[in-house]
Amino acid sequence: MSKPLTIVVGGYIVAYPLGGMTWHHLNYLLGLHELGHEVWFLEDSGSYSYPYNPVTWQSSADSAYGREYLERTFARYGFPKRYCYYSEFEDAYYGLSKTELNDLLSRADLLLCVSAAAAAADGGDRYRSGVHAASNEP
Repeated sequence: MSKPLTIVVGGYIVAYPLGGMTWHHLNYLLGLHELGHEVWFLEDSGSYSYPYNPVTWQSSADSAYGREYLERTFARYGFPKRYCYYSEFEDAYYGLSKTELNDLLSRADLLLCVSAAAAAADGGDRYRSGVHAASNEP
């Protein structure tokens, strides 16, 4: 590999913190990280679904359980704490500030949207010119 890429993987873990969904996204995150790339996870709640808490069997605007789950899972598998979760319901950014997210997106080489999870819906003009975007959905 000539030069490590900065890769942002858009996905859906915080809002649905269950094993199958987690592993679906971790395959991309861990594999690209193992190849030596700088990999970040990005999740945007959108306005379509409240985060689910499997302990209480409830969905609500509170994303705390999912964010803690994400951080524990990343730590367990040795993935750096590189993520940004934007909650439209809480109107808050977690992991990175909005400015830090914009900086990351402006230097990213690849945006990979897993399961058609749209990353930061209002981000149209903050991606650097020439960034490649890909999705695993048709």
